[in-house]
Amino acid sequence: MTAGEPRFVDRLRSLLGAPIIALVLVYVDSSLVDLSLFHMATIALVLSVGIHEIAPRVGEIS
Repeated sequence: MTAGEPRFVDRLRSLLGAPIIALVLVYVDSSLVDLSLFHMATIALVLSVGIHEIAPRVGEIS
């Protein structure tokens, strides 16, 4: 690890926001549409990965 690289714990901490946002969005969506627990978990996983991939790129652009 070089001096400029973030530690693993710091990288992990930055990932914790995406699953929480995804779960909130899926919960709101499931209150409008009847979804099973499996469908909610799948959508939350997809949203979490998407948010994690998009968010750093938005920071680089601005």
